[in-house]
Amino acid sequence: MSDSTLPPADAILLLAAQGWLELGDWESAHDELEEIDPDYRTHPDVLQLSVEIYVAAELWDDVIEVAGTLAVQLPKNSFGHVHLASALHSLNRTKEAWETLLRVADKFPNQWIIPYNLARYAAQLDDLVAARDLLAQAFSLGDSKALKRAASEEPDLAPLWAGFR
Repeated sequence: MSDSTLPPADAILLLAAQGWLELGDWESAHDELEEIDPDYRTHPDVLQLSVEIYVAAELWDDVIEVAGTLAVQLPKNSFGHVHLASALHSLNRTKEAWETLLRVADKFPNQWIIPYNLARYAAQLDDLVAARDLLAQAFSLGDSKALKRAASEEPDLAPLWAGFR
């Protein structure tokens, strides 16, 4: 997570929240985070786990708020940007998701998740040429075999495969 450390009691609460989330209990994870000292609730590690909890709960407006804060707080970290765009897309605001991620794509040239998500958004926006090019870029940056398998099952990319099935 981040370089600055939380006080021990809050670090334990953060670990407990992570454990609950890994067990699939986002409500208990959220409850643990609520016990963290209010002075440390804006700590990047706490905010990142908050985003993960809100994603699990499908609380997209909360994801947008917290991921947006993280994107500003940690502009050189893709986590906030990717989750902000993903939440926008989940709320059928795909054009905004596309624009959000496109603005920062050049800051993360070696991360497959950026062109992969941009490919998803492009496919949904009916720009199949861009989607195909971005997907090829993602394949070249990540585990090509795993990404190809994931892409073949990704509903957002279905327009790319429509002509092949």
